[in-house]
Amino acid sequence: MPMSESSVLSHATVAGRETDAVFEPQSMDGLAELLKRDDGLTLVPQGGGTMLELGNTPRGPFALVDLTSAFPPRIEHEASDLTVIASAGTTLGEIQRVLDSAKQWLPLDPPLAPEATIGGVVAVGQSGPLRTRFGLPRDFVLGMTVLRPDGELVRAGGRVVKNVTGYDLMRLWTGSLGTLGVTTEVAFKVLPRPESVELRCRFPNYGALWDGANAILTNDVRPYIVDARQAEDGPWTALVRIDAATESTVRGLLGRAEVSHAEGTAYTEMRDFGFSPKAQISLRVATIPSQVEAIVATLGHLTPVPELLVRPMVGQVRAAWHNGVPDLEHFSAALNSLRAAVRPYGGSVVVELMPNAFRGAVDSWDALHEAAALMRRTKMTFDPRGRLNAGRFAGGI
Repeated sequence: MPMSESSVLSHATVAGRETDAVFEPQSMDGLAELLKRDDGLTLVPQGGGTMLELGNTPRGPFALVDLTSAFPPRIEHEASDLTVIASAGTTLGEIQRVLDSAKQWLPLDPPLAPEATIGGVVAVGQSGPLRTRFGLPRDFVLGMTVLRPDGELVRAGGRVVKNVTGYDLMRLWTGSLGTLGVTTEVAFKVLPRPESVELRCRFPNYGALWDGANAILTNDVRPYIVDARQAEDGPWTALVRIDAATESTVRGLLGRAEVSHAEGTAYTEMRDFGFSPKAQISLRVATIPSQVEAIVATLGHLTPVPELLVRPMVGQVRAAWHNGVPDLEHFSAALNSLRAAVRPYGGSVVVELMPNAFRGAVDSWDALHEAAALMRRTKMTFDPRGRLNAGRFAGGI
């Protein structure tokens, strides 16, 4: 079997834990053979490596699987059909460079997007600032090809927008953290690239920010991005991206807010919030929009106070600690309080990055509750041996 492997690679870590081995399959066939092995290891596939700290530590001995050689970048772009097909090892940056020539784009922007591979993007299922207008990665997936944990290749969906054939396994795979299979290829719908403008809007408090966002929404303006950061002195500064043709309308709707054109780095800073090399803790809260202000207040009672980013229109709050972290006891208490607050609304709180000293005491995910039995049955159906990412996802699956 074509395979390069190292029994120990001390600098390779997953969720704070060093790997027991590293494998580098040179082809899809090599990866399939690796999956079929009975060696007692759980396997952690790696593409761009931007989200290896996400989730709980793998259960038992585990190996990192570098997919670079197995899935080299490959892109098939059908501009007239507004579709693109890419191998799992293709990065979002590489796809966008191809789409640029046709004035099209794939509006997915998770943290560190240019380096993120398509396989990783769909495995994590995370969004960025563009979620305000375009939703989650699963909303753009037309079809997927996945290598099951038993080494068999399966396909779901198709390569055209009007596709209704078979079960929608893509939504099951997307966001499953690679616990159900290894994605090999994804087909996406893409969109014409719009003419847009980015505005920097300063609001005296969160209430004014919420009123401004509501004014835009209720007047039938659909912004691409509404992301806001709070300054130390209390005001909020928002990045608002809109269709260029609606700029004068939006300026009027925002009333007394201070409005100017945004700096070129503002978008990247919002997109990558919480994922800088200096970040020590990063968490993501998903809830209903009307609850965001209360979540901000709860986080503001922690010491040290985290830096905050909110996406008010979709009910998302992100918090990050860069210079010092709360003690474990107070952080755990606040985390439990946040999870209890958002649970009735179907929300969640995910700790995306934490110190190694917190691991084992802090669950990256909330408890599964009603979904627990179904998710465990699904994992057992697809991966009864626990071959892929065992222990990393919610509920220890």
